[in-house]
Parts: sequence; structure tokens; C-alpha cells
Amino acid sequence: MEVGKNKKHFVLVHGACHGAWCWYKVATLLTSAGNRVTAVDLAASGINPKKFEDEVLKFSEYSLPLLDIMASLPPQERVILVGHSLGGLNLALAMDKYPEKVSVAVFLTAFMPDSSNRPSYILDKYYEQPSSDLLMDCKLDLHKGQGKPATILFGPRFLSQRCYQLSPPEVNMVQLPQKNCCMHQSFRRRDTGLLPEFTSYATKINAFPLISNVG
Repeated sequence: MEVGKNKKHFVLVHGACHGAWCWYKVATLLTSAGNRVTAVDLAASGINPKKFEDEVLKFSEYSLPLLDIMASLPPQERVILVGHSLGGLNLALAMDKYPEKVSVAVFLTAFMPDSSNRPSYILDKYYEQPSSDLLMDCKLDLHKGQGKPATILFGPRFLSQRCYQLSPPEVNMVQLPQKNCCMHQSFRRRDTGLLPEFTSYATKINAFPLISNVG
């Protein structure tokens, strides 16, 4: 079901260490064009009140605000999902659970998992890269063998040179904590014809350079 003739419903999903706030310019442009826009604060992100320490220990729990939105859609409504960076994994989960409610999924400079490996596979490969300056001054703790979610804190240099190099200096004044709770099971292959269309786009944000020899 269309929101209006030639109008769409966009659901915007942020990446690691961010929130719905990061979409404010995009949301304004889409709304001004007459579209409906829902920008999501994932669990313990933005103004979402949950805490990672004891309430968000699994990726499904981290993705719950997005999944709740998808579950609440009217039966015939299909949305355009847009995910940036780590938000690509949240998109894949929503597509896997609610394929009939997604018309198009846009992976905007985002991680795009497959149906053969666990969703965190591409992150695992990314962190295995030898570059010592890959994450610059970010603080990463994978908590291997401890049964805890991985944690990452974006550092000031990383923010200013990799994320917001095209933005005013005041944008780079805050550090953004995030816990990455990736699932271990792979997504299902679907031969039902319900799988939404998807596409990917690259931007001038260079926070996570392209990964070579992943396969």
C-alpha cells in the first residue's frame, strides 16, 4: 500500500555509534517531497532508554525498535528500508523476518551479509585486516570468550577524519559509544519470490574502507 500516489514510506536505520538524529537532513528532504519518514533509534542508541549492560545483549534485542516498526505496519504496506554502515545488518534481519513488508532495501555504504555465513562474518574479516590505523583512535573490545557483546567507542580523530570530514568542526566534538551485538546464525535463503529488491550505494564517508579478499 502506497502512502499516497507516488509517495513512499522510508524507514531509516542508523549505523554504529549513532541514532535517528543523523538522518535529519535526509528526513527533511524526503518529507518535503511528500513522503512519510520513520527514523529509528535502535536499542540503547539515540534517545532509546535501554542500557547495553543488562538489557541489550543480543543483536535481536538491539534491532527490536526496527522489528517493532515492521511488525506494526498494516498488512498491505511495504516500506523502503535504508540502512547505513552497521545498519545494513539490521536491514538484513528485518528483510529476513518481514520480506513481505519491504519493497526495496537500500544499503548505504553498509555491511551486507549473505545467507551462507553468520551476519558478523564480514565484521570478523574487517577486524582481521592488518592495518594498524584501520580504526585510528577508536576503542574496540571484542570480549572474546567472555560471553559479552563487542564494544566500540569512536574516537575524536576517527570522527573528524573518517565520519564527518565534510561537516562543521562542532559535529566532531562528541564521542559515541556503541555495543555491536552480532548474531551467530546465517540468514535464510528464500526461493518464495518474497525477497525484496535491494541495492547498495557508496558515499564520501570513508569510515570503513573497502575490504579486499573477504571471500
